[in-house]
Amino acid sequence: MQFLNDRLASYLEKVRQLERENCELERRIQERSQQQEPSLCPSYQSYFRTIEELQQKILCNKAENARLAVEVDNAKLATDDFRTKYETELSLRQLVESDINGLRRILDELTLCKSDLEAQVESLKEELLCLKRNHEEEVNTLRCQLGDRLNIEVDAAPTVDLNRVLNETRSLYEALVETNRREVEEWYTTQTEELNKQVVSSSEQLQSYQAEIIELRRTVNALEIELQAQHNLRNSLENTLNESEARYSSQLSQVQCLIGSVESQLAEIRADLERQNQEYQVLLDVRARLECEINTYRGLLDSEDCNYQSYFRTIEELQQKILCAKSENSKLMVQVDNAKLAADDFRTKYQSELSLRQLVESDINSLRRILDELTLCKSDLEAQVESLKEELLSLKRNHEEEVNTLRCQLGDRLNIEVDAAPSVDLNRVLNEVRSTYEAVVETNRREVEEWYTTQTEELNKQVVSSSEQLQSYQAEIIELRRTVNALEIELQAQHNLRNSLENTLNESEARYSSQLSQVQCLIGSVESQLAEIRADLERQNQEYQVLLDVRARLECEINTYRGLLDSEDCNTMPYNCCPPTPSCRTSCASRPCVPPSCHGCTLPGACNIPANVGSCNWFCEGSFNGSEKETMQFLNDRLGSYLEKVRQLERENCELERRIQERSQQQEPSLCPSYQSYFRTIEELQQKILCNKAENARLVVEVDNAKLATDDFRTKYQSELSLRQLVESDINGLRRILDELTLCRSDLEAQVESLKEELLSLKQNHEQEVNTLRCQLGDRLNIEVDAAPSVDLNRVLNEVRSTYEAVVETNRREVEEWYTTQTEELNKQVVSSSEQLQSYQAEIIELRRTVNALEIELQAQHNLRNSLENTLNESEARYSSQLSQVQCLIGSVESQLAEIRADLERQNQEYQVLLDVRARLECEINTYRGLLDSEDCKLPCNPCATTNACDKPIGPCVSNPCISRSRCGPCNTFGC
Repeated sequence: MQFLNDRLASYLEKVRQLERENCELERRIQERSQQQEPSLCPSYQSYFRTIEELQQKILCNKAENARLAVEVDNAKLATDDFRTKYETELSLRQLVESDINGLRRILDELTLCKSDLEAQVESLKEELLCLKRNHEEEVNTLRCQLGDRLNIEVDAAPTVDLNRVLNETRSLYEALVETNRREVEEWYTTQTEELNKQVVSSSEQLQSYQAEIIELRRTVNALEIELQAQHNLRNSLENTLNESEARYSSQLSQVQCLIGSVESQLAEIRADLERQNQEYQVLLDVRARLECEINTYRGLLDSEDCNYQSYFRTIEELQQKILCAKSENSKLMVQVDNAKLAADDFRTKYQSELSLRQLVESDINSLRRILDELTLCKSDLEAQVESLKEELLSLKRNHEEEVNTLRCQLGDRLNIEVDAAPSVDLNRVLNEVRSTYEAVVETNRREVEEWYTTQTEELNKQVVSSSEQLQSYQAEIIELRRTVNALEIELQAQHNLRNSLENTLNESEARYSSQLSQVQCLIGSVESQLAEIRADLERQNQEYQVLLDVRARLECEINTYRGLLDSEDCNTMPYNCCPPTPSCRTSCASRPCVPPSCHGCTLPGACNIPANVGSCNWFCEGSFNGSEKETMQFLNDRLGSYLEKVRQLERENCELERRIQERSQQQEPSLCPSYQSYFRTIEELQQKILCNKAENARLVVEVDNAKLATDDFRTKYQSELSLRQLVESDINGLRRILDELTLCRSDLEAQVESLKEELLSLKQNHEQEVNTLRCQLGDRLNIEVDAAPSVDLNRVLNEVRSTYEAVVETNRREVEEWYTTQTEELNKQVVSSSEQLQSYQAEIIELRRTVNALEIELQAQHNLRNSLENTLNESEARYSSQLSQVQCLIGSVESQLAEIRADLERQNQEYQVLLDVRARLECEINTYRGLLDSEDCKLPCNPCATTNACDKPIGPCVSNPCISRSRCGPCNTFGC
């Protein structure tokens, strides 16, 4: 920008230098003309005006060329800027494509890992089924092998005195059995009381946990209801946002329609101003022609002479400047062509980038679908892993129960059968004693077993009910966990939706702000155009005043000439000419004429009016309403009639000039140089200036097109930049999701490995337990005692007593051991149940924390919803206020347009007045020309001829050359 400012300053300095040089040349020309000896040649003041006009046009062309060069440099800088931005965007797009390829490879790897994990899960399921079948078969085989019993047969010979001994033995054993039964009952009562206390405490904890789970379920239901309300609120907010967008779009379309109507009205006003400018130029040309004729008449009276050597140098300098302007225009054309090529190159690059961006978006959409499928597969695998864990736990419990039942069934049963071969009468007694004791022992054993069975069944029922409750609570906790996970996923979706709504709101605000800024820019441009139109109207009013002053001066001079001619002899007038009469003035005044071409002219003593007064480079379209169209049609018809009358007057002027030239050739020739070549040179210069103007206009159009293309590429670049940022954010989100999927995959692999290890350990434990059971089933005891009775029966009875005591003690010890194992197993179950209760309690605490976090998050969502609603209301209020301001501005612009229309109508009326005055002046000038033609002695010779009919030199000329030739200048009112 500093370089451009310096270059513009240098251009302005050159323009000022050229203006100073032109002023110096004019001063020298005036001094030289004053120093020359006055001769009998006419005044060429009109040529000075022509040269001044040409200089002014050349200066304007130079300034326009400098402006075009600055604009081309700006376009080049903008093109270079967009080229660098395009290259950076291209490199970023390549990086995005490489990232997407990497993500695709990672997705392929994840797909393979998912298929492997699914195969592993299927193999684990099959292995679990095989383990179940093998376990059932082994349990059935072990149960079949439990049918063996131990039978001990004792044969003893009784003694002589056996009744007392047997009674004592019976009473002793009955006392021992009763004592044993009572002790066992007391010990079992204490153990069962402890177990009942633990079961009661466990049931209380289960009830409390059940109440907590019910409360959590209610909380989850409330959260789901709240989430549904959030969904409904989200939908209502989206609908409100869509309605707001539609409403603001309709309002903006209405504003654009109003702006379009204002622009069409401005286009009509510009067309009126251009037409008025053309009429101005016509009036200025007529004024110049009238001044030229007046100067001709003044030259006839004054007969001045001057030297034209300085004009040759001026014309050469003008030619050099025109050549420089042509070279500068060619350079500008080359630069514009280069800018067009660069714009085409950027257009092709933009199209390729657009297609690549569409491909990237399609790839990202496919990746999103693949990620959704992977997420679903991940959730399915997690559910399968949870079900496998639950199945493993149930297998463990079933295996432990079956092993415990097998161990219970493996308890040795003792059947004692005492067979004694009596002597004398001993067999019956021993059989009775044996049967009695066997009945007592069997009754005792059966009662103990029944009592213990009832107690264990009750405990087992309580344990089973507790385990069922634990399983149901565990299922409920799993279901709650799934519900919490679903709520977390839904909450994440709400977060994403919240972010998308915020982004949509921000984009809507940005879009409406940009549209309002564009509308404000349009209104600002309309206001600036109105200000320019007001300035043009004020300037035109000033020019009106100037024209009125010129008209007054011309009328004054015509009155002077009328007085001079009235003093002459009326006999010198031709027969067919007559002095001006009121009827002639009236008829001439009623014929306004407009020349076919119009150019600017510089008036001495007045303001400088350039050729392009009121012209602009605005591009607007519009149309008038009905009454204005009729008015404009009437004005156009009237203007056409004026043009036709002007052409008729020009033809009459040419005929008069031809007659004057013929009359001057008949007179005595005088010496006067011919300036016909200079006139042609001036005409050529004028043609070149017109060509340069057309070329400059074309270059301006091309520069404007280049600017529009640059703006188009700027908007496209900004859209591509925003899309690239969105793609980068999507890729970052995909990366995060891929990282989470990778972590989940590693977790699933670790879980699968742990499940495999657990299966192996279960297999090993199962094999060891089956081997131990098989070893225990292999030992069988067969005892056969054959004793020959002896005389010594006390020893035999003592042995029987000791044997029975040992059997009772063994039975008691085995019962205690068996009960101990049963209670230990129950204790283990209680401990495991307490551990599960603790774990469930921890899970419930964690769920409660999660629910609290969800409630906090829902509260944050409520606050966010309120903030979004407030933001939406504020945006609606702000946009409504801005639209009302825009409507007020449009109303003020329409009122200004009405004022401008009134000014245009007033100016049209003043135009008609000026045209009538011009026609009257032309009529009077024609009358004076006829009077001058009638004077024989005062007619000038031909100023353009250098020899007479006899090829002799002609003397000095005292006439005006402008009578014998056409006016070749910017006015173009006479033909050569």
